[in-house]
Amino acid sequence: MKHFKDINLKLCHSCGTCVSVCPTGSIAMLDGLPKLIKECNGCGLCYESCPGIEFKYPEFNKRIFGTPEADNEIGYYHSICVGQAANEAVHRKGASGGVVTALLLGLLKRGEISGAVVVGMDREHPWIPKVRIATSENAVFEAAKSKYSMVPVNEILGNLDAFKGDLAFVGLPCHIHGMRKLERMGWKNAKKIKYCIGTFCGFNMDRRATDFLIRKARINKEDIESLEYRGGDWPGGFSIKTKDSRRFFVEKHVYNYLNLMFVPRRCLVCPDLTNEFADLSVGDAWNKDLSPGGWSTIAVRTPKGKGLFDCAVKAGDIKVKGSDKSGLKEGHSHLILYKKKGVSIRARLMGLDPDFGIHPPGTDFNERAFNVLFFYLISFMRTRLAIFLFGLLPVRLPGTVGKHVRSIISTVSRSGKNKDSVR
Repeated sequence: MKHFKDINLKLCHSCGTCVSVCPTGSIAMLDGLPKLIKECNGCGLCYESCPGIEFKYPEFNKRIFGTPEADNEIGYYHSICVGQAANEAVHRKGASGGVVTALLLGLLKRGEISGAVVVGMDREHPWIPKVRIATSENAVFEAAKSKYSMVPVNEILGNLDAFKGDLAFVGLPCHIHGMRKLERMGWKNAKKIKYCIGTFCGFNMDRRATDFLIRKARINKEDIESLEYRGGDWPGGFSIKTKDSRRFFVEKHVYNYLNLMFVPRRCLVCPDLTNEFADLSVGDAWNKDLSPGGWSTIAVRTPKGKGLFDCAVKAGDIKVKGSDKSGLKEGHSHLILYKKKGVSIRARLMGLDPDFGIHPPGTDFNERAFNVLFFYLISFMRTRLAIFLFGLLPVRLPGTVGKHVRSIISTVSRSGKNKDSVR
């Protein structure tokens, strides 16, 4: 039987699943990676539950949706729409449409769940995202908005033994993959999760990205009162408020270049953009025909997710507009080009090959050429030299250039979006 020492940590995406499932508490997250802190008993549960080593899409599509086939860019879905929180305070508090917060608040209000696994900011160290179980509406509200930093969300699942009642679980694709593997194993605490609500994930960053921006702000961490990754009016940006009321703000699309500098190596070979195995997935809706102010794309995937969605609409928790997969793909065309169409290229160039059992979408010459060049750009941006050089520049200068680069990416991605295939 394979156990912890057989796990290739180069394939670890720091989800925390192995920490939660270890029956002897022998694994802990240290410096962003799981490490043995006590003797391993060789039970193999960590290896069996690890989504970084493998997560076979056809198998889980059949297990969760009843078919091994799904759209190979956005996954299996029942329906797609765009929506907003109906409550204006919840909408303003959200990263885009505030839909995830509205769903959780509705579930709590109706007594369908006793709490939700969410990521907020550490109260004692407000520059560090921290997973917690929110059992009140205020706690859910406090955890609103995206946290662009790696968080081992699943490690909290090991602390649910004494928790009474059902839970909703909010996570990135890697967290949801871990949850689905725990469910397949029949692990006891996975049975306490009633709903898996997934957020889209194009890029994530390690904690160095946050430290980079704090340094650029010339603010001491001990002086920070609050920190948000999507603060201010939509689309928001990196926002710091100090205890003496100083403020620092960088608009989201301007600091996006940090994605390339601080993206974890394992994230470069993840093919899940739209959180394909959640009950219901939510992400920004970047469609140009929507009124300004922030909308969320909602992909309803499972019968359980449909029940949650229908109830939220009926209760007036969210308001929705019709959409379809073409609208989703158009709004995220640049990320589909990078994350879905380029994943096999990066895996080959990096020599990393987690087992997903999938065939990426077809690509033309321009798309393949772009992804090769983009990979080498990322490879340079992740070097110490690049991080040092960009640290010397005004934080907004590279981001302004990056906005023009993104428009080029969108042009390339639109040129090949007419290929629709099935996994």
